[in-house]
Amino acid sequence: MGYVRCRLSFVCLLLMLIPVDCGLGPVALASSRSLHPPAAPMYHHLARCRGSTRAHVRITALTTADLMVDRRVHWGSHVPIRIRRWAYLIVPDSTAAGIDPYLVAGVMRVESNGDPLAWNLDSDAHGLMQVLHASWEPAINLRVGISLLAALQRQFSNRDLVLAGYNAGPGAVQQYGGVPPFPETRNYVVLVEYWRDRFAGLKLPPARIIRYHAALAALRAFHRRVCGGG
Repeated sequence: MGYVRCRLSFVCLLLMLIPVDCGLGPVALASSRSLHPPAAPMYHHLARCRGSTRAHVRITALTTADLMVDRRVHWGSHVPIRIRRWAYLIVPDSTAAGIDPYLVAGVMRVESNGDPLAWNLDSDAHGLMQVLHASWEPAINLRVGISLLAALQRQFSNRDLVLAGYNAGPGAVQQYGGVPPFPETRNYVVLVEYWRDRFAGLKLPPARIIRYHAALAALRAFHRRVCGGG
């Protein structure tokens, strides 16, 4: 979210990138020899409902050594390959910033599903952590996103409020004295918390799983109501 994202933009990106409860297969990264073809935006109904696509830009490609790091940092089967392949960036940067790496992985899962070329057309949020107007380079984008989470953690010292601040901005959290009453923000907190705990290998009770699916359904309904379409 990168703080000051238009709230509707996140819904468009989420509905495009994240299926209900299944991981997607890995995607190839663009290098000096190849580029991602851009995907068609999902929605065009309103000026602020253009949805998301994938940027047609060159970024540094992953190496075999990068992909092997997850074995050394003990990220197992609970973290899907789309996210785990960024372990060589997530774990050291999160540790240095004093942020839970699994929380960063949860944010990435909801923000981009591990796609470094994810691009929100409404807000111009870029990359793995969907930082506003940021570099597409995975290492830079992730570092900026982690620094934002670290600043929010110092400010609020509460995980729900940190996530709410990442989605809606710290000003909104302060204004409402907690998680703002925005449907998107409240559902965003539910989704990221769910993925954080799953990635950490926690056994989730049925109520948590039901709440996760309800949050996804609520976001879809919100988007249909605001933007029209399916």
